[in-house]
Amino acid sequence: MRRPSVVAPRDVGVAPTARNGVHRLQGPALHSEKRTYDGLPLLGCVGARAGRGGAVSEQPPDGDATTPWTTLAILVIAVYRTRHSWEALMRLFVGSTVINTADIDRAIAFWTAALSYVVRDSDPTFAVLTDPDRRWSNVSLQRSDEPKRGRNRVHLDLYTSDRDGEVARLEGLGATRVPWEYEEGHDHIVMADHDGNEFCVVQSAFTQN
Repeated sequence: MRRPSVVAPRDVGVAPTARNGVHRLQGPALHSEKRTYDGLPLLGCVGARAGRGGAVSEQPPDGDATTPWTTLAILVIAVYRTRHSWEALMRLFVGSTVINTADIDRAIAFWTAALSYVVRDSDPTFAVLTDPDRRWSNVSLQRSDEPKRGRNRVHLDLYTSDRDGEVARLEGLGATRVPWEYEEGHDHIVMADHDGNEFCVVQSAFTQN
C-alpha cells in the first residue's frame, strides 16, 4: 500500500519533510499542500478544491498529518477499493447451463427431481430451474426439434458422496448409463437424460454444505 503523496507547488521552493513516517510540507508551502491517497483525495482535510488527478485538499496550518480524520479517510478509501475490486472480479459468472430438449415438460420433471431444483419460470419453449437455496447456478431447458448428434461438447458433472446410490436413483427417474471404458479406480459414472444429453455422477468428498 502506497503512502499519501505530497506535491509542492512549483512557485514554492520548500521540499517535503518527514514526520512520524508521513510526508508533510513546512513553512509557507503548508497551506498549499496537495494530498491524495492512491489518486483519491484524503477526506476530512479542510478546504477541498479540484485539481489534476482528482480532488485536492489543504492541511490546516497546525494540523498533524496523522489525525483521526486522515485515518478515517484511509479506511474509507480501502473499503472503496475493496468493493470495486470485488465488483471487477464478479463482472462475469455462470448464471445458467442450458440443455436442449425435445420435450420441455418431461425435462422439467426429470431435472427438478434429479437436482431438487424448482422452476423459476417457464414457457412452452424455455424453462429456468433454480436451486431453492440459491447456492448453485441455474439449469435451463430449451426446446429444440433438432436431433442430438454425437457426444455433447459440454456436460454436467454432478457431485455426490454416494455415487452408486445416486446412479440408481437417477435410473429410476429415466436416466440411462452410457457405455464407457473406465480406467481403474474411476470416480464417475457417465449417464444420459431422456434426450441423450450426457452427464457424469462423480464421487466427491465435497458436499452442498
